[in-house]
Amino acid sequence: MNIPGSPLALPEATSGRFAVKHQSYPPGHKFNIVSFRQAILTGTPQKDISFDHEVTVHALKEDGRSGQLMSDVPVELRQMREFAKGARGKVLIGGLGLGLVARLVAARKNVETVTVVEIEPDIINLVRDGMPAKVRVVQADLFKYLRSPRLTWGFDTAFFDTWYATSEMTWVDAVAPLRRIVRNRFGARRLRCWAEDEMLGQMVRALAYQSARPLEKMLWSPAHYAFRAATIWKYPAAEEVCRPNGPTVDDLRGMSEREQLFLTDAYFHDTAVTFLKQVGGRRWEKLFGQYWDAQVEHESKQRRLA
Repeated sequence: MNIPGSPLALPEATSGRFAVKHQSYPPGHKFNIVSFRQAILTGTPQKDISFDHEVTVHALKEDGRSGQLMSDVPVELRQMREFAKGARGKVLIGGLGLGLVARLVAARKNVETVTVVEIEPDIINLVRDGMPAKVRVVQADLFKYLRSPRLTWGFDTAFFDTWYATSEMTWVDAVAPLRRIVRNRFGARRLRCWAEDEMLGQMVRALAYQSARPLEKMLWSPAHYAFRAATIWKYPAAEEVCRPNGPTVDDLRGMSEREQLFLTDAYFHDTAVTFLKQVGGRRWEKLFGQYWDAQVEHESKQRRLA
């Protein structure tokens, strides 16, 4: 039996470097609905589920990658369902994957059409059969699709999921740039990004923890550099000390205090919320845009010189 609630019934198959595989789990196997990591980063209580029968999970795999790109295990199914509940009208989805969210969204009565943008033709070959009539798949790079001068925003809801990791660097490299394109070109829109709450939990901690670092120590990321550059007047750099025997008790106390800035300092809280939640907005561009772009250009120049 498939995972209860999953609309997938895909056969095992391979196309190019991608494959749909089945994984069977015995009765009583414990699945996450909310993982421990998600609980820590989002504040949602950790939760598990098990079934009294064997279940089969669909997994999308890629040659050369350990693990899987996505599956319909309960923790991923929950996240896709949460978006599907809020979908309405004409829906744009970035990333096809197993077609899970496209099927869930198309099943909603208040959804008229679903446009899915997927860059990999082999993934399209694997999962498009049996797709609901509401769904149209476009083979394209999502960044290029959104930047196309011919595109007009005729969508009521959007959901992006073109990444595999859920780290803060995924937010820096994919989520924030995509949000910035949409906001700059089309204004504020109903847009959700898969696992963004996990990424933001990491970003908040990183921005707070690094709030006393010198600006030249922040060149490794456009996001971290931009936030530090915009707020260094408020939180001046402290002298960094590299201790041969590790941090002292006072060092650790200072780190802990910095990590609490989001909860205890009103200016830091408001600025961080703007930075993380209003990407591409007018205030965001005024505060952070120039610094972000400068660091992107710096990184590009370094790659050219390498």
